[in-house]
Amino acid sequence: MNKMVSARIHWHKDAHRPLNHGLNHAPNYVDPIIENDLWVFDPANPLSATHHRYRRGEPSGKAQYAVLKATSQTVMDDQAGRYLAHNNRKLPSNANHFCELLITFSRSVDPHSQGDALDQCTFKLAHTFAGKHHVRVIAVQRHNDEGKVHYHCLCTALSDKTHRPITKSIKKGDLSNLQDMAGHAFSPLGIQRGTKTIEKLKQTATENPRQEGESENDYTRRLFKLANVRNKTVAELHATLEADLDALEIEAAERQQQLADGDALKADELAAIAEQERELSRLRALVEGLDAERDRLCQEQAETQRGINQKTEQLTREQHAYAQLKAQERAVKQPEIGALQQHVASLERELKAAQRFLPIAARTLSRDVDRKAPYLKTPSKKRTQQERDQVTEFRSAAKKVSKTPTRVLDDLAQPEGIASWVRMLEAKRVFHGGLERIKKLLSLPLGKWVKAKRHPETELKDS
Repeated sequence: MNKMVSARIHWHKDAHRPLNHGLNHAPNYVDPIIENDLWVFDPANPLSATHHRYRRGEPSGKAQYAVLKATSQTVMDDQAGRYLAHNNRKLPSNANHFCELLITFSRSVDPHSQGDALDQCTFKLAHTFAGKHHVRVIAVQRHNDEGKVHYHCLCTALSDKTHRPITKSIKKGDLSNLQDMAGHAFSPLGIQRGTKTIEKLKQTATENPRQEGESENDYTRRLFKLANVRNKTVAELHATLEADLDALEIEAAERQQQLADGDALKADELAAIAEQERELSRLRALVEGLDAERDRLCQEQAETQRGINQKTEQLTREQHAYAQLKAQERAVKQPEIGALQQHVASLERELKAAQRFLPIAARTLSRDVDRKAPYLKTPSKKRTQQERDQVTEFRSAAKKVSKTPTRVLDDLAQPEGIASWVRMLEAKRVFHGGLERIKKLLSLPLGKWVKAKRHPETELKDS
């Protein structure tokens, strides 16, 4: 809550009323035990003041009242003389000889915690006001025995410059400037002036718009009542004091109940906080255990990773060694593979040669069959047994060559047998001689033919 100060002006024809209220008379609403403070300023030296402690209605207060009463009478006579001397006429009988500054504070201000600083700020405000309007400060009272500490500053009301009452020179704007001066004087204590009346009214009008059918005067009165901008007199404040006290007592009781409820709530909150702290301790222990388990797992993972790295290095070395062995094996077997590849190529060439020889051999055998036809037509009874066997074998061979060249081709395609004989013929490049050898082979008996298929070179050599 903001700390605020407010200053108001009261006009007096004489000093009896302010002095009597503050010094001589003790109202029923004041605390008679608490002492008040009084500072009386020297007219010759306005910055010099005499401090007094007193109680209202008691001898200490009555004595100060008598002194200030005489002083105020002297001031009134001096003002009347100066007015007559400078204006050539008497001071009006209804003229105000004194003005009183009433300085109050909001509830958020604690005067007892400020010490002498609050008094010094009050003196500063009083002398600032007096210097601006060319008047003198007579006395400052601090009332501590009422509900709230406040100040009464008694000043003269006749200007030392114009020698006329300042009641007619102070306008509405000067009253607003007085609030500004109060805020500036108490600003070192963090106390500021109150909100301006026009700003209060604007804010209240914004929050409470005019109702339908409400007249302008009724709306204005309602705004002033809601904004609470009308300053109450002391009598009005005293008249509503009991009601205000009752309202404050009700408010205090409500706050006391709120505090009691707050204490109960605080106890519940403390129990909840204790439970939360226990839960927090348990969670911390759990976290510590999880951290330890995490460290153990991390260590195991690191060891496993080291093992994997070692196995990987070992596998890499073994793969490198295996690659070297493979390279060495390829280097050793390369000649054998080359020889085998050459042998395969040779076999392919032999097969192609056999494929070329087969049709020629078939045609040759056919011609031989035709030439020997007369011989074959000789009656079998006139043939010898050897001739009959040769004819049968020859016919079988010729038939085999002429009618089933595919089977002959299969025999020639085998790595052993007649294909070996064909390879020999290919190496020697003897074409016609090979044909003769084929015919000779075909003229062999059947048993030798089968044996020649397996060992052609030996049979042909023997033949």
